[in-house]
Amino acid sequence: MQGKYSQFSTTKQLLFLVLFLSLGIVVTVILTGIIISSFFGSEVLANSTALMSDGHAMRVMQIIQTFGFLFLPSAMFFWLFADIKDIKLFDSTNSRYVIISIALMLFAQLIISWLAYVNYQLVLPEYMAGIQKWMVQSEKEMAELTFIFLDTKHIPTIALNVFIMVLMPAVCEELLFRGIIQNKLTRWWNNPHLAILFTAILFSAIHMQFLTFLPRFFLGGLLGYLFYYGNSIWLPMAAHFTNNLGALVLFYYMRYQHPDKNPLDVDFTDLPSWWLVVAATIILVAGLIYIKRNSNEELVVG
Repeated sequence: MQGKYSQFSTTKQLLFLVLFLSLGIVVTVILTGIIISSFFGSEVLANSTALMSDGHAMRVMQIIQTFGFLFLPSAMFFWLFADIKDIKLFDSTNSRYVIISIALMLFAQLIISWLAYVNYQLVLPEYMAGIQKWMVQSEKEMAELTFIFLDTKHIPTIALNVFIMVLMPAVCEELLFRGIIQNKLTRWWNNPHLAILFTAILFSAIHMQFLTFLPRFFLGGLLGYLFYYGNSIWLPMAAHFTNNLGALVLFYYMRYQHPDKNPLDVDFTDLPSWWLVVAATIILVAGLIYIKRNSNEELVVG
């Protein structure tokens, strides 16, 4: 399925993407106002404290935001400009590469843990102390909101959280960042590595959690290379799903084991050994090389 205006230059297509994302923000704001006021009352919508302390309202908001800001702009872009064949969304993908992508994401958690530790140790210059304080406060507030969002023992609500926090981001974020942005930048710059780098920076920055910028940047880079070397959007989707599901399972496991503690509190007492991080890095590189060589051979044979 090729977009109606796929003949437009990459520059024009990216400008339209910015327009679609801007329209997505408008749609998100409007839908949030209508739906939250209809189901939870206008007083909840007007009171930010009440809104952010209501887990159900936050879940509805998250669904609206993911639909309005991620899925809708992506769907519009693919309909008008992109060739769906570029991301192999409806093509069969070698299950071996999907399994390898999942395994690589599990090993990547060792590196992500260390990068999170390094990120938290970074201190801005003294003249930027105000920004540092704002970043710490923002991270704390985000952790508090996430805790309210996730903290439940109700099985159907946990299942809904899996859908919202695991499945939806894995599909919608990969369609936008790898399927559109990275794909188009690769063609625009004719440099896939630069496109992966820029997309990973954008992917991390847009989450607005700067004390976890480095691990999320690394995650974006890994997802980018899985897409580029594997020639299929299913590889980063599977890896992204694994990363988010692992974080959610760990949250509920820790919450069950230590009900008096918040699993989201920063704790670097159990960092993996340096040799495990080195071993994980070697495995990641080897896995990506394997996917690159074998997927390219299959394309040539096909």
